[in-house]
Amino acid sequence: MIEKQRRHLASLTFSSFLFLCKKMRILSKLVKSSDCPPVSERSRRVCAWLEVLDCGTYLIDADDLRLIDSDFIVRHGFTVSEFCGSPPVYPQVFDHFYPNLSGLDMLFNTGEQSPSLLKKSFQAVPVGP
Repeated sequence: MIEKQRRHLASLTFSSFLFLCKKMRILSKLVKSSDCPPVSERSRRVCAWLEVLDCGTYLIDADDLRLIDSDFIVRHGFTVSEFCGSPPVYPQVFDHFYPNLSGLDMLFNTGEQSPSLLKKSFQAVPVGP
């Protein structure tokens, strides 16, 4: 998977992501945005993609909430939840902890503890009424 020679960084990044999901036992269906219908307006795109993917909830980072109309999405029958938390702290080979290096760094430093560290560090909080 990763050992294959790549011509584009995006291909290596996606392969690394698939490897990480497999090793962390993340079993969610993965779909590239390029495989979803192109819709230019963000909130309409969210609704279209949720519908195509048969999802009921849009999970969004707090910093990106201002980029969507969550009321619009809710009026179309979906829920919006904010992705909250902070990166897990785990042992690294450095003198002190460097957050946000990569999921691969966490996996290689903590092994099978990685999935539980992620689950403890983040939560989804419903947005709106």
